[in-house]
Amino acid sequence: MKHGIVTSKEINSDGNVILTVQSSRAGVTWKPVPVAQDHPGAIQNIEEGWHVALAQCDDGLWICMGVINTDPDQLPDSLEKKEQSMKFDDGTEISTRLNDAGDYDMTVSASGKTTIKATGDVEITSEGNALLNATGDVTIGDAANAVKLAVQNHTHDYDDSTINDTEDGSGSSSTSTKTTSPPKEAGTATLVE
Repeated sequence: MKHGIVTSKEINSDGNVILTVQSSRAGVTWKPVPVAQDHPGAIQNIEEGWHVALAQCDDGLWICMGVINTDPDQLPDSLEKKEQSMKFDDGTEISTRLNDAGDYDMTVSASGKTTIKATGDVEITSEGNALLNATGDVTIGDAANAVKLAVQNHTHDYDDSTINDTEDGSGSSSTSTKTTSPPKEAGTATLVE
């Protein structure tokens, strides 16, 4: 095996990441160096300046096997309990960590937007509670046609108009504000703060 610094990168028409790698020894350069991937469709993007490990195939082709150096800012908080982590910046991470109960916790976080999209169903199953925390609005369904979910302990004020009979038959009316009782429906299992 060899190692060196990536001096250039391109993505060819087949979708492969191709590198030029400069050895620490002057005058030794390897190119083109494809980046080995875990499986078709998995792309590991290598940046210029990264320190990489190379292996040579029987036919003489050099392949980048992976990155040697890691940016300290991209290390997970702990590396003590069989962690698997991909950390891209301070707010973006995909990781699994062994917890004190002997189970694995999985974290998916992003410093930007997170999108989950499916042409079929999306199923979330939990043997515990399912908790959705949001500082903004939560919309279920088409945002253009969404309506607010009513809390079951609410009441409404309304104007009650009453016609008072008089001796001459002309009558008079008066309006007062009254309050409804809470809804009779029991509500759903969905809790809304």
